[in-house]
Amino acid sequence: MYVGYGIVTKDQFSDIHNTLSDFGCRHVFIDDLDKKPKSHPGFQKALSKLKSNDILIIQHIEHLSNSDAFLVAHLHSLLQKKIHLQVLADDFFLCWDSSSPLSVLVLLKKFQNRQRQAKTLARNQTFSQTGNKAGAKTKIPPETRDEIYYLLSKNYTVKEICQRVKICKGTFRNHFGSKKEALKQLAEIEANKSIIALK
Repeated sequence: MYVGYGIVTKDQFSDIHNTLSDFGCRHVFIDDLDKKPKSHPGFQKALSKLKSNDILIIQHIEHLSNSDAFLVAHLHSLLQKKIHLQVLADDFFLCWDSSSPLSVLVLLKKFQNRQRQAKTLARNQTFSQTGNKAGAKTKIPPETRDEIYYLLSKNYTVKEICQRVKICKGTFRNHFGSKKEALKQLAEIEANKSIIALK
């Protein structure tokens, strides 16, 4: 028996459901990627419908999970029940009776590559909307930099600092590194001020 599954954004629900149904899936279950689920009830429902030697059908490998950890957990669940996996777009079939462990590694590698591609695309779209070039540092005005060092000296967390000066954590890391590195920079600045004062 074929059962379809996908963890996708809400605007993809209809297309994925139609694609999997047209392929011959008796049941189709979908989890909402927009909600960033910590569990996948749709996958568990699909699993409950499947028996040994049945086939779970997905459109793309990234539709099986939203993280490496979930992907490994889902594959382990399929292995335990001897449920095979077919990925339509990649023409990939994982048969637990004949596939080698290498097949699982290939699947994991393909998933990781797709995740990286999706993140790069999302980042580039953000840069195009804001007018910044990919990889370019967001500029921090001198007065903001001074405020950041002041907040560091008062033992504010990076999260609190970013909220106060209205920058993202990525921008903080690009300019200051970790909090430990930023505090080291602050100590060097204070030491230099002391040297100048002595002169």
